[in-house]
Amino acid sequence: MMIAVFVLYTLGCAAPAASPVTMSVTSEAWATVVGMLFAVTLSAGIVLFAHRVNVASLYRWITVPFVVGIVATPLNDELAAFLARVLMNAVFTGIEIITMLYFIRLSQRTRPSATFYVGLGAGAAYGGVLAGYGMTSMLQDGIRNPESALFFCLVLLGAFALTSLLVPRQDATLEESTAGGTEPAASEGGAGSEGAADAVMASYAEKVDVVLAHRTSVAAEHGLSARETEIFLLLAQGRSRPYIRDSLYLSKNTVATHIRHIYEKLGIHSQQELIDLVEE
Repeated sequence: MMIAVFVLYTLGCAAPAASPVTMSVTSEAWATVVGMLFAVTLSAGIVLFAHRVNVASLYRWITVPFVVGIVATPLNDELAAFLARVLMNAVFTGIEIITMLYFIRLSQRTRPSATFYVGLGAGAAYGGVLAGYGMTSMLQDGIRNPESALFFCLVLLGAFALTSLLVPRQDATLEESTAGGTEPAASEGGAGSEGAADAVMASYAEKVDVVLAHRTSVAAEHGLSARETEIFLLLAQGRSRPYIRDSLYLSKNTVATHIRHIYEKLGIHSQQELIDLVEE
């Protein structure tokens, strides 16, 4: 995924070298604004349905604006150049927003924190920006006629097609992928296996509800606030402070203050004592 983001940014930043049109500063600014507004609008719609979005679908929606932008780049027309800049800005802004969303979700299912993943994603993106712009002067010297510009854009499209093969088809951050993996086993066992699986899931759900209700009641008995209760429940699961900061989008000092208040209200001094308390 990091490689895919790096290559995408590199190709997009190198593409303007094939444009025969020199845009004014005003046109460049408007292209940036329109592209970002377009990307933010699309991203807002996707974020509303974030539980249904995976990386493969992300690449499907950016394929159209990216390809159209590359195709419009070598055309000797100011409107085409403006459209290419708008679409590239839309792709860059959109993929940055949704990639961050993906990495934050991924951090909730794996050991590294969201800060670690987002840092790697930003490094891949801006590393691609550096590589793409670093190639610009060399590419401009090599592209001297419309035929070479067209050939260069075809190479970019081919590279983009190959990069799409790197994108993972199974999204580890989606619950549906886990659930989907259990369906074949259930079908092979027939209706009896399905009934047994349903019974197990129902029993597990009941146990989870009982544990959650008990822990919530402990928090209420000790007068914890709503935010303190959130942190209390995460601590009871054995979650670390960095995990809590990233999950609740809180600062280090804020989390430390809440935990200190929780310990004071519960009359304990460590997370292990808290876990022992809720398991009594």
